[in-house]
Amino acid sequence: MNGASEWVSGVADEVMPHEAEVAMGNTIYETVYELFKRQVTERAPKKISLLSAETPFDDVGMDSLEKLSVAMDLEDHFDLFIPDEDIGMFTNIQDIVNYLELAIAKKSDQPGG
Repeated sequence: MNGASEWVSGVADEVMPHEAEVAMGNTIYETVYELFKRQVTERAPKKISLLSAETPFDDVGMDSLEKLSVAMDLEDHFDLFIPDEDIGMFTNIQDIVNYLELAIAKKSDQPGG
């Protein structure tokens, strides 16, 4: 890579870290990120550049009803149940990804899972 290409690549990673995270190939992360991206784009398109794995939902204008809506989509997508009290504890995308990874692993450990 030449100097200009390295600079552009570095700037892109700094400006859009979520794009680099999506490229990691984590399908759970990609699914969660895309669902939240859709919600943020509909409600506050100017804030989409703030969305990353660690961005607090409050920072992008996400309220509890929107989190619940995304959680229901995730339940359908991953064929699992997320209790409302657990949804209330999610503060960012990474919280949900961590939760789903554990829930999916637990489900696959069960007979017939």
